[in-house]
Amino acid sequence: MTAKPELKAPLTHQDIKYAINASGYPLEVELFHYLAKEGLDPILGFRTALVDGGPTKEIDLITHLGKHTVEDGLFASVAVRTYIGVRRLHAPSAFIGVVGAPPTPHEYRVTRTHFSTALPSAGYLAGLGDGGLMQLLHGGSRPNDWMDPLIEAPACVHWAVVERTKDGPWAGGDKQIWEDIDLVVRASHHMGREAAEYRVSQPHARSAFPSPDIRYDFVMLLLDTPSLYLYDPQTSALSECQWLALHRLFEVGSNQLASRVVDIVTKPGLAQYIAALKQVVPAISERLYPHLRTLQAGAAEQFRLWDQRTAAPE
Repeated sequence: MTAKPELKAPLTHQDIKYAINASGYPLEVELFHYLAKEGLDPILGFRTALVDGGPTKEIDLITHLGKHTVEDGLFASVAVRTYIGVRRLHAPSAFIGVVGAPPTPHEYRVTRTHFSTALPSAGYLAGLGDGGLMQLLHGGSRPNDWMDPLIEAPACVHWAVVERTKDGPWAGGDKQIWEDIDLVVRASHHMGREAAEYRVSQPHARSAFPSPDIRYDFVMLLLDTPSLYLYDPQTSALSECQWLALHRLFEVGSNQLASRVVDIVTKPGLAQYIAALKQVVPAISERLYPHLRTLQAGAAEQFRLWDQRTAAPE
């Protein structure tokens, strides 16, 4: 039996390499390079508060995929930002998504529609409305089908991790995974509100004809594991997949609830997720760009309401 090294003994190169390789850092760096190669402009290790004035937490990765247009003198921006937590699931553990009553396509699409900035706000700043954005997105003769590439992921209502113990297989919630999911959801909500507040207060955005700035926020947990599993309690059917969508209600602040979709993705499933994102952004742009002047008027109205709300009393 090999004796444990003294705690005060100098670290060897072997010690350092073992510790780093056993951590999640190499996986995060590997994913950073892959996402950069795919054109998602990743940020590695971004720290942010989850509440105003609170301590900061680190988001493993944030990606950005956008499309800009200038048409008839109008500029508009559509982007998707994904907040990603990374976790290695050690064998012989397995992540299981529990299937429930599936959402309708419309419910699935609407749950995906979570903004950070839009006109400059779509629900974050009380009293500003949404500038007519949701009516344009969800109304009209066409369904809100721009999110359909993301509906490929099977919908789940709960999850568990199955592990082998001395008493046999055991299923339950993994504390670290719960914390990872909670972190990306809360971070996306807090940063979304901050982004809306920042944009509404910027002088350069206060032209007579402000530019619409539409940004969706998605959240993901990337698991380093060979496969995910889907379990249907009604039929006892068990199947494998590489990407599933967890639909949950989260508390994101004092008396604030948000219905969010958390994408649970494996490394093999990441290519499928990215391919879906690359279809979503042009589809949103195609829907919104014919209505730039209407969106521009909605943005101007939001700025007016904000100024009215924040004006100093005479």
